[in-house]
Amino acid sequence: MKVALVVIVLALAGFAGYKYFWPQTLPNIVLKDNQGKTVDLAAMHNGKRNLVMVVMLPNCPISRYSLGVVQEQHKLHGGRVAFAGLMFTNQAEAEGFRVTNKLAFPVYGLRDAPDPHLLNAFVKEVGTNNKIWGGTVLVVDHKGTIEEQLEKEEVKALPQLMASY
Repeated sequence: MKVALVVIVLALAGFAGYKYFWPQTLPNIVLKDNQGKTVDLAAMHNGKRNLVMVVMLPNCPISRYSLGVVQEQHKLHGGRVAFAGLMFTNQAEAEGFRVTNKLAFPVYGLRDAPDPHLLNAFVKEVGTNNKIWGGTVLVVDHKGTIEEQLEKEEVKALPQLMASY
């Protein structure tokens, strides 16, 4: 009986360790830019080692807050780190949002993703219960590994984290 209990505990601990300590890799999502050209995760990196992505929902106060933090980090680190916005709209609305908010980095509309299965895989990897919080910020390395995933109030830590990138 004790051996079975130990095996169960070790199995659960192993699963928890895998889930929480094993690096997560994003699927290579493909989106469209304003010219209708496809842009994948590697292209979003624009030759830089790290990419900061902010996921935004229209009219979401948490998304607006996160965007403000990301804009400040872009001003400080845009020369060595790539930045992109992902918005739950079509590309035309995402571009309108970028222009209205005077963003110096691209914003991609998720609804125009050519492969909805890849987009669903992205949401499953990043989301909680298959949903992504508006304002979620990801730092992704050039291999697609999520180095940081900040949700809600965790976004406040982005300036300190960016110092190491």
